[in-house]
Amino acid sequence: MNMNREISDMEENTWLRLWYETYGQGADDATTANIAEQWSLKSGDGKPDADMAWGLHWLWGAKWLDSGRAQLILGHKYAAALMSSSVLENISEDMILPWKAFSLEVPEGLLDFGQLHYRRITVGVFEGLQFGCILTLRGHRDDGGTAWFSRISGDAASLFFSKEEAKYVNDVREVKDLDFKERAMQLACRLVTGALYTVQHTDNFRSKEYPSKSRSDGRRGPPPHRVYFVGKPMSLDCRPAVHHYLSGRDSAPPSVQSIVRGHYKRQVIGIGRAGRKVVWIEPYWRGPEEAPILTHPYKVGPQP
Repeated sequence: MNMNREISDMEENTWLRLWYETYGQGADDATTANIAEQWSLKSGDGKPDADMAWGLHWLWGAKWLDSGRAQLILGHKYAAALMSSSVLENISEDMILPWKAFSLEVPEGLLDFGQLHYRRITVGVFEGLQFGCILTLRGHRDDGGTAWFSRISGDAASLFFSKEEAKYVNDVREVKDLDFKERAMQLACRLVTGALYTVQHTDNFRSKEYPSKSRSDGRRGPPPHRVYFVGKPMSLDCRPAVHHYLSGRDSAPPSVQSIVRGHYKRQVIGIGRAGRKVVWIEPYWRGPEEAPILTHPYKVGPQP
């Protein structure tokens, strides 16, 4: 199934072939990674970082099929609100990954800059590998070429929350606009984190399942394709602030009154108040409607 132009039919066919040789036969991540590494030598650019990224790319594809092609879809306003919500590292222990590999569709135009357009975020977590976690921005350029930018680390907490402990791998064929890519990666981590917390702790999502196809020789294919629609209607539109941040400016002024940044807090739950869960407080306007326009900017970028 060709999800969009950023995932080609050739890639999906390659992932499917790798899945049949590995996960389809009960192989673990390490075994699959060894095979994917050999395949990467034919796809990379002859440089260690590029070869490693391509190896993880093939590995992610097979794992994605094994996870039922889990795909998250969000609306423009909801995605922009999550990108505008600060995420603190002290809530990383509450993060639960329902899938070992999944894809998140970026609403059109939200992560665009100049000739570069990101349309998809892919995330993979693998056991027994030095760099076992990867988040990749995938997109295309106006000239028709593809582009990707990856962030890899040894564990999920570092992948999403700790920039210092993560490693970046850039498409060596497209080394321009690194500032934009780093800013886009910052927002992508916020988007993925917020979407996972939404699925984990609220009912603001619905799923749809597509049946998998079986092979003609009788062997079953990967699990059914699962699509999750995440979010709810939003009255506040944070897209202008996101676009200002991506353009290189640290902040963007609000249009009316004052705006309170979206944020997360840990809420006490359960018998004896012994449990905890992470609750997202979405961005909202503060102050009476007749109040004057706020003069100081609303920051979307990294916190000091």
